[in-house]
Amino acid sequence: MTGTVDCTKVPGWDNPTLTALEKLGLGPDISHDEYHWASKSVLKVLACPKVEEIESHASSIVHALITKSQSTSKNLVFDGTGFLDWPTQQPVASLPALESFDHSFDAVNTILISSWLKDMPNLRYLKLGGIRLSRGLPFVEWRHIFDAVRDHPSVIGLRPKGLYLEFESIKSVDWTRMTYRGVICQDSSIASERHTLCTDAEGLIDENYSLEKHFYNEMRFKDNHGLRYLMDDWDVGMIETDSEEDDKGSESADTDEESG
Repeated sequence: MTGTVDCTKVPGWDNPTLTALEKLGLGPDISHDEYHWASKSVLKVLACPKVEEIESHASSIVHALITKSQSTSKNLVFDGTGFLDWPTQQPVASLPALESFDHSFDAVNTILISSWLKDMPNLRYLKLGGIRLSRGLPFVEWRHIFDAVRDHPSVIGLRPKGLYLEFESIKSVDWTRMTYRGVICQDSSIASERHTLCTDAEGLIDENYSLEKHFYNEMRFKDNHGLRYLMDDWDVGMIETDSEEDDKGSESADTDEESG
């Protein structure tokens, strides 16, 4: 089969309003040729975009669909195959009705998505399934999502309802993946039972304990060696004693220092 494709606009794309949509699920199979398996004869007549182009176009479609249903959508699911790097832009409005968000599709920009999570004030369920960081981001940037969970209205506040987390094999470093499940909430009657430190003397592979220390704001990121180790941001030479200067440092300064 041979042919050419010249499609720059989907007919009728601007017509649907989606203003009554409550569940938005995206599970496409986005073709690619990252590993150069496609036949050269096919590529001559049906060019395959670069991976970065595929990620960008797919993300633009997702942003457009979310914008169309931002006031009513309660359930948002990304679960497909191929390449999708989302989000690629800051949120333009809040998602007040959203209660459940499942991102299990390729890659996530944790710096940007932390802003999106702030604009999901009624979120009760967050799943990240088997995804990686956006290209070029160091593993330590996962902390932006962990910060967003720690500060979310469902976790803290006068009447927090709890935020159920399901982190399923997220790629937190080249040599391992991180998994966590449980309800995070300052109200102990809602929260899942806390994990205790494992038998490892330094707790370097105990993701449950280390994550909860961060989620409940019980330990500075700088001192959470277990969590930093799981994001390739720790080694023996980096352990320091606290100083007066450290105590005066701001959160943003710590972020810059650790990401640099």
